[in-house]
Amino acid sequence: MKDPSCDFSGEYDHKLRTVFDKDGDEVIKTLLTDEMEEDDGGKPIKANIVKGGYGILISLEGYGDASHIDGGWPVALDYFDGKLQVLVYADINSEEPTHMIPLEGAKLSERKEKDDA
Repeated sequence: MKDPSCDFSGEYDHKLRTVFDKDGDEVIKTLLTDEMEEDDGGKPIKANIVKGGYGILISLEGYGDASHIDGGWPVALDYFDGKLQVLVYADINSEEPTHMIPLEGAKLSERKEKDDA
């Protein structure tokens, strides 16, 4: 069965469009475009953003993870045990994330004042 958050049917544009899947869950749909000129870059990629049980999940048309036959979420924002991190599943053949990026150093409280001298 296809996961509703991996369904890329319907209208996509450069705005954030909130829709509800058949289970009543919110899905934010948007379109990513290559920053290069249209003739030089790749075609736009449809993206779905959902709030999952473990955090915020990002599904991209044509990309996936090892746990889902029909797509999945190669990028997740995870909040666990008081810590925020980005999980990246860059290898579709591995069930473990290839990158776990902690965001503790990005807290505003971690900013150091620059010396004026």
